[in-house]
Order: sequence, then structure tokens, then C-alpha cells
Amino acid sequence: MRDYPLGKNMASEASEDEPGVAKIKKEFLLLDYKPVLDTEFVSDAVLEQLETERNENTENTSGPPSKRIKLKGRNKHRPKGRKMEASEKLCQAYVKDRDCSFGDRCKFSHDKAKFLETKPEDIGKTCYLFDTYGKCPYGVTCRFAKSHISEDLKNVVKEDFDQKAPRESHVSNVLTKDLQVALWKRRYDFSKSDKIIEKICPRSNNQKKRLPKDIGPEQIQGSPQ
Repeated sequence: MRDYPLGKNMASEASEDEPGVAKIKKEFLLLDYKPVLDTEFVSDAVLEQLETERNENTENTSGPPSKRIKLKGRNKHRPKGRKMEASEKLCQAYVKDRDCSFGDRCKFSHDKAKFLETKPEDIGKTCYLFDTYGKCPYGVTCRFAKSHISEDLKNVVKEDFDQKAPRESHVSNVLTKDLQVALWKRRYDFSKSDKIIEKICPRSNNQKKRLPKDIGPEQIQGSPQ
């Protein structure tokens, strides 16, 4: 983006067709705008410093500009959310009413009742996913969980769930958990990709490293001419 000085030139230049410049009508340009400092949430120390600087500026108009004051104190009393420990989070296997393959070694909680004690209140009485598709994949962690959780804390599934379930996925660009784990642990099979790369790049990176320095890319087999 291009920086424009506040003035008439800004309105005239911005009205021209130029890449990267937003067209704004002249009546919406605030050419005489002057920022106003809001001191409502500024600390007392900064307020005193501002007052001192204001008095110095009125007394000495010919001296060098004073050092810019760094405003502090605005976010001092902002409440900080506590980070949940892994032991407080519910295991995803138990969310889906499955057995956890890690058993007692799992770092996540397997106690649904304890999880519900600390879980925030539901924000509504009906779950859209449950009403639409017959099953909510979020189980007890859903913010509308009371509409599809049984007395034994199991996720309720409608009898006609299979008929209502859509054939195509309604979520794009989301990897399954098993695929994510395979990628994290480098167990995914890239053999198909390797074969395609071999066709595109006949020489591997190791072969290129052993080539003499005076050989340019145009002399390497498979390089574009």
C-alpha cells in the first residue's frame, strides 16, 4: 500500500485508477482529521507525564521536540483466561463414545461427569446438527449437549440417522484425526507422490549436489530450456 500525506493530493491521487489504492469518494475523506488521545484508561503515571510535557511545550516552543510518551495501563485489569490442563480436557475417544486405545496412559480425562461439572452452561436448548442430521459429533462437549445427551451421559443418535446423514461432506479441507497422526509421526505413505516427482525431476537433490559448480541449470537433464 502507498502512504499518502494528509492533504488535497491524497484525494486527487486516490481517485485515479491505480493498483493497490482503494477508491474513496471525496466526501468521505477526513482531510482535516486530528487524532484525540483518550485518557480514560491511561495510568496515573502517564497522565502526570502528559501534563508535564504539555506545560513544557507551552513554555518552550523553539526547543527540540520531546520524546514520545509510551502509553501504558490500558490492559492492566483485563481478565486473563486460565489455560486448561490436558487432564481437564475430555478425551476425544470418550467424546465419540469409544474406548481409548491409550487406556490409563492417556493424558486426557475419561470422566464425563467431572467434565460436565466445569463445562460452561449450554447457550441454547436445541442442537442444529442433532436436529438436522440425527447425531451431533461433539457429544457432551457440544454447547447444546442437553438436547442429545442421555442420563448415562451417552450421545443420543436418532433412529433415522443413516437416512438423514448427507452423502457428501459439509466440511472442506479438514483432515481426519488418523491422517493427522500419520503425518505427525511421518507414517503416511508418500510412494505415489515420490513416483510423480521422479518423473518431473529425473535427478535427485543428492545428484545435483555432486555436480561441478561450473555446470549451470540449463545443462542438467530435465531442466527447462
